[in-house]
Amino acid sequence: MLVEATPEKLAAVERLLECGVRSGECGVINQSQADRGARSAQCGIRQPAYVFQWTGRDWRVVFAGGEPFYLPDTLGAEYVDYLLHHPNEPISAFDLEVEITPEKGEARSGNSIQPESDAQALSEYRRELPRLQAEKEHAQAARQQAEVSRLEGEIEALEAALKAGRTGADAGERARVNVRKAVAVVLAQLRKGGPVQEAFAEHLEHQLSTGYECLYSQAEGNIWS
Repeated sequence: MLVEATPEKLAAVERLLECGVRSGECGVINQSQADRGARSAQCGIRQPAYVFQWTGRDWRVVFAGGEPFYLPDTLGAEYVDYLLHHPNEPISAFDLEVEITPEKGEARSGNSIQPESDAQALSEYRRELPRLQAEKEHAQAARQQAEVSRLEGEIEALEAALKAGRTGADAGERARVNVRKAVAVVLAQLRKGGPVQEAFAEHLEHQLSTGYECLYSQAEGNIWS
């Protein structure tokens, strides 16, 4: 058949061999998900390289085109989901908490204060301010504008807190601690996984900020589905 085939038929056979036989067209059954993904890639069907999606039971993650993996449903995963899908958009830790768990906004306002913690909180703010200013200078020298903008927002927030005499036990401080702890749980889960999970954890550590303002600094082209 091949000897007698026309050039057009030979080209069709070549395309078939390159792309493989699709399930159903020639009676092929029980093709694995991995095989389908590989054949799709060979046939030019592009799969999303960055995915963080809720499946109804857990979180499906694809990082940099690697093999998919799954994260359990935790509060930290919800924070990560929001930040990944709102890249380069700073949000206060308090507002992020309210976005994910609205009942917290009803339980306390962003300016709620416990006066007995004033001295300790102001002392912590004063220690934190020089560190942030030094990080800002380093980012400016490295021309990392997104990082400079993030640090400026945190510095302004601290300076405003010092000026107003707000406390470390106020809602903003509690939210900062809560968000940071929740995201830390996700990072710990990722570090227990394989190379792809570890790479994603390292990416989050470098690109995700969970201070008084939270921000995911997205590199150009890294669009999360």
